[in-house]
Amino acid sequence: MNILFTGDIFRPSLVNGVLWPSQKYNIEKFAQIFSENLKNSNISLSVISDGFNGNEVDVKAIFTELNYIPGYDSWASTYNNFPNGSKSYASFTDLLESFDTVIGFELPNHLMSFLTSKKIPFFSIQISPVRFFGERIYIDTNEASDFLLKNSFKSEIHDAQLRSVAIKSKLQYRMNVLKDKTSLSPENSLLICLQTLYDKVRINDKKFARIWDFKDNLLSMSLNFDTILIKPHPLEHDPSEIIYLRKLFFSKKTLIVSDDIYKYFSDPNVNFISSISSSSSFEAKFFGKKSSCFYKDFYQNAESFFGKKINRFYVGSNHLNNKEFWSQLINVK
Repeated sequence: MNILFTGDIFRPSLVNGVLWPSQKYNIEKFAQIFSENLKNSNISLSVISDGFNGNEVDVKAIFTELNYIPGYDSWASTYNNFPNGSKSYASFTDLLESFDTVIGFELPNHLMSFLTSKKIPFFSIQISPVRFFGERIYIDTNEASDFLLKNSFKSEIHDAQLRSVAIKSKLQYRMNVLKDKTSLSPENSLLICLQTLYDKVRINDKKFARIWDFKDNLLSMSLNFDTILIKPHPLEHDPSEIIYLRKLFFSKKTLIVSDDIYKYFSDPNVNFISSISSSSSFEAKFFGKKSSCFYKDFYQNAESFFGKKINRFYVGSNHLNNKEFWSQLINVK
C-alpha cells in the first residue's frame, strides 16, 4: 500500500521577510508517529512536508504561474478552490493519484476536494482547539469508516464531557475570585476575542475576514453592554485590530485584557463573548456563557464547504500512539 503523509504545504509563515512552510513541523511530527507505529507493516510511506524549500512541490512557482504574489493572500485565495492554470499544481495532483491513501495534517479544502473527486481515501488530522479539556483531535475523511465510528466520541457525549470539565474549571476560577475580588471585570462586560490575522478560519471566500468587516455587528452588539473588553491573541503582534476597536468604541469604557481566557469565561461580570471565528466563542458556551461568531464557528470550516461528503470523527490523542488504531484506520496488516 502506497501512502502519502502531507498537509497544508501551501500555508506560509513570513519570518524576516522570508516565506517558510508553516506546517512542516506538524506534518513531520505526525508522519513520524505514523511511521513508528507501522514500521513493520506492508506499506510504502512518502512524506511531503515542505512546499517552500522542498523538492517535490514548489508552492512559490505554483502561485507565480497563477499571477499571485506568494504569501498569505495567495494562500487564502486558493484555500477552498484552486484555479486552473498552474502546470506545477497539475503535476502535484498527478502525483497524488499515484497513492492509495493520503493522510494529512490540516489538509486544505482544495486538496480534500480533489481527493474526493478522484475517490482517493484521505484522513485529515486536526488538533481540537478546545484547550481546557486536554488534547483531542478530530479527523475529517471522505471514507465511511466503521472503525472510526466505533472508536470516536459521539458529538453529544463529547459535548457532555466538555461541560463537565468546564464546570470544574469554572469553580476553580470562582474560588480564586473570592480570594481577590479585584480580579473581577466591570459589570455587564462584552468580551471580544481577537485571533491571529492569518488564521485559516478567517478565510472568507478568497480573503481574510478582518474585524472592521463587521462594524455594524460590533456597534449593534455594543449597545447592550457598559464595558468592552478586548482580548488580543497572545501570538499576534500586529495592533491594527486593537487600534480599530478602540477608535470604534471611543465613547465607551474599553479595556485591553491579557489574563487567561478561562478567567473571563468564569467571570460572572462578563455577559457575552464574541469573535470573528475563534474557538473561544465555541468554548465559552461550555462555561454557560452566551457567545457568537461574526463570521462562522471554527468547526463549520470543512463541514460548511463540503456538506455531507466529509465525515468528522473526534478521538483522543492517545490513539495516535496506538499501532492498532493506525492499522485499522487505513485497513492494513
